[in-house]
Amino acid sequence: PRTGRTVFAALSARVGSIGDNRLGGWHGYRASKAALNILTANARMDLQRASRDIHVTLVMPGLVTTEFAAHALWSTGAMPPGPACRQSGPPIRTPSSGRPST
Repeated sequence: PRTGRTVFAALSARVGSIGDNRLGGWHGYRASKAALNILTANARMDLQRASRDIHVTLVMPGLVTTEFAAHALWSTGAMPPGPACRQSGPPIRTPSSGRPST
């Protein structure tokens, strides 16, 4: 068995939030991100019962300037990949107590 601290981070998107859906559309993409979000939340709870050294988190870097983002309904406010990664880094280096952020 593996010993020591383990971190699993899934790359998600805010559009997977049911409570934050103000625009609709993108049904398949939204559904896939919502599924990832709930699966990650469930894995976090299940794995933390097995070991306090297992940390499971979601990383939501925001809208990144890519070809995909260029076609987004809300394409304003996109940031280059470098700043988006730096913005997302701290949760991976120092995971929270296991509770998802809101």
